[in-house]
Amino acid sequence: MKGWRYMKKSSEHEIIKLVLQAQNGCIASKEKLVKNYKQLISSYVNRLPAAIEKEDAIQEGMKALLLAISHFDIEKGKEFTKFLVATVRGEVIRYSREYNLLKIPRSVYDTVKQIKDYRTQFVHAYGTFPTN
Repeated sequence: MKGWRYMKKSSEHEIIKLVLQAQNGCIASKEKLVKNYKQLISSYVNRLPAAIEKEDAIQEGMKALLLAISHFDIEKGKEFTKFLVATVRGEVIRYSREYNLLKIPRSVYDTVKQIKDYRTQFVHAYGTFPTN
């Protein structure tokens, strides 16, 4: 998936080292991982349908990052970033399903996005929110 290589400056070895340090309680390493992968999570969330609350989904993504750091197993031979992507994707999907009690068709998401776009255009054009 494009856009998931945010720690390009760091080699996989350096990332694994940070993850292992974070698993052993190093707060600085955990903070560095969070800082470096925050943009990755925002990028993923911004691709979600408009009906999903972005801030909540980003929060779920950040929780998934911490989950990925604590559950990553170097013995399985996977790259951390790939493991993280799968974890974030799974947690955000779980969150979106949990809070949408009904299965909402894609066309409804598209309509909601159009309404939000029209509302934004209206506010920019007239300086006020639309009313009845």
